[in-house]
Amino acid sequence: MGRKATLATCSLNQWALDFEGNLERILKSVEIAKAHGAKYRLGPELEICGYGCADHFYESDTLLHSFQVLRKLLESPVTQDIICDVGMPIMHHNVRYNCRVLFLNRKILLIRPKMLMANYGVYRELRWFSPWKQLRQVEEYFLPRIIQEVTGQVKNKKIITIIIIIIILLLTIICVVKHRQVFFFFPPPDPELTVSVFPPLVLCVHQDTVPFGDCVLSTKDTCIGTEICAELWNPRSPHIQMGLDGVEIFTNSSASHHELRKADLRVDLVRSATIKSGGIYLYANQRGCDGDRVYYDGCAMVAINGDVVAQGAQFSLNDVEVITATLDLEDVRSYRGEICQPNMEIEPKPCHRVKVDFSLSSGDDICLPTHQPIPAHFHSPEEEISLGPACWLWDYLRRSGQAGFLLPLSGGVDSSSTACIVHSMCVLLCQAVEDGNSQVLEDVRRVVVDDSYRPQHPRELCGRIFTTCYMASENSSEDTCSRAKGLASQIGSTHMNINIDMAVKGILGIFSVCTGKWPQFRVNGGKPQREPGSAECTGPCQDGPGLPACPAGSVGPGEARWIAGAGLSQRRRKVLLALRPPPPPPTYISVIFHVAVSKGELIEFKTQVVTL
Repeated sequence: MGRKATLATCSLNQWALDFEGNLERILKSVEIAKAHGAKYRLGPELEICGYGCADHFYESDTLLHSFQVLRKLLESPVTQDIICDVGMPIMHHNVRYNCRVLFLNRKILLIRPKMLMANYGVYRELRWFSPWKQLRQVEEYFLPRIIQEVTGQVKNKKIITIIIIIIILLLTIICVVKHRQVFFFFPPPDPELTVSVFPPLVLCVHQDTVPFGDCVLSTKDTCIGTEICAELWNPRSPHIQMGLDGVEIFTNSSASHHELRKADLRVDLVRSATIKSGGIYLYANQRGCDGDRVYYDGCAMVAINGDVVAQGAQFSLNDVEVITATLDLEDVRSYRGEICQPNMEIEPKPCHRVKVDFSLSSGDDICLPTHQPIPAHFHSPEEEISLGPACWLWDYLRRSGQAGFLLPLSGGVDSSSTACIVHSMCVLLCQAVEDGNSQVLEDVRRVVVDDSYRPQHPRELCGRIFTTCYMASENSSEDTCSRAKGLASQIGSTHMNINIDMAVKGILGIFSVCTGKWPQFRVNGGKPQREPGSAECTGPCQDGPGLPACPAGSVGPGEARWIAGAGLSQRRRKVLLALRPPPPPPTYISVIFHVAVSKGELIEFKTQVVTL
């Protein structure tokens, strides 16, 4: 009896509304999963259209093109003999849902809408989608015509009628000749006779709907339940009830963006989802910027009974990354039997099971090795701050069609940190090209407009796509000028020095004519409108308009200095050490304590002075 299943999850760099490109990446992930022997493939949230479509979700064309991609997936020979789990928007009863569509061999098995929406932080899902609130309930969803033509789940009624009449006539003749009985439209009393005589009639029964709602997929050897992104983070996560009802494999399709130390939380949540009641958990996530100002950081993983057995990269330039794991279903059953048996009771409302005649395991898997637990890998905060914005910058650059970045480099901490992140991007690009990533090499050649170019060193690549500019004025110092020039030399950027006194005086003159006042520094009697540094690194880059957006926009000034002082100094950027401010002198503070001393019924207060 087979019990070992090979499962695949992935991280895809999907682009919003890039239906053709998204289709190619989905097919490539399925092809890689099948090459590793997987029988189930899980993809990220809304992978067909892209998660960041925003108000384009309101357009009917977005739904139409998503179904057109789904049709091509159904028709492709690559998706045969493997259960594919893809994400797309679907409208049911004129309500728009964020859905997972599971299909096998040109047949759609079920559609599972998202039940708990993400509507906090940078997420606004309730603006475009409605949650499915009918717990453990399933409705019928009528497939669009373009899907019906492929799946065969509905046909021309006249043709069906003719075929049924012909088959009935043939079966009648067979029954008369072999059994000397005529059953007409009714099956014979013998069940075995029904199977042997009437299988063509059974296969001819058409189905024009599929299950839509809170349901799970029951194969011949296990049961698979679906979660979508925020449902894992909710205190009422669906995997809790599904696990108590005997579901053994949980899947989660996410579009989770990068935040400092968020990867640690994801791993903890995935582990906790299976450590209490056992089970296998597959996590898939979006990768890249998807046309938005956040970065989705991948980190797909597979866990069983609280242990991580496979984990993908958090920061990578690969558009398609597939993680596979071979696991023993008996390990889940043994774990539940030993630890969770008293709590594994029949639920008052069991999950609606959609049955499929398919197995994830095979009968000859005794010698098939299984994946063993591995320690989860996490980046340090310095590495996250360096690598996350660097990956976002590359996605932005190659999608925008621009030739590079321009940064006004003032010699201060903020602009210097941004410059170091661009250099980190060049380091990642050179490493990806060295590792044989043909897509990165193609994109680099398109950016530099040279079909024969191949980057050899990060400094050399930085000089072709990154320009820095020191804009000097009468208030500038030689110290900041030399620091900017030294840093540009270290990272290899094309550097310029420009004097902007004439431009500054022209702007001040216009201001004086319009207002009758002349701007002054605070030391000369001017009044500041805000505290210095209060708006650093909180939005678009404050150093200048060269970069399209500050890649360190999600971190504060303290973290920006962390990049310059600690995170990147190990890469031979000696000039950065000069950017670190000297430690402040020790401050002595006199604190007066009034100590209450009880003497019988009287309370006396004594004063003590302590120097800190």
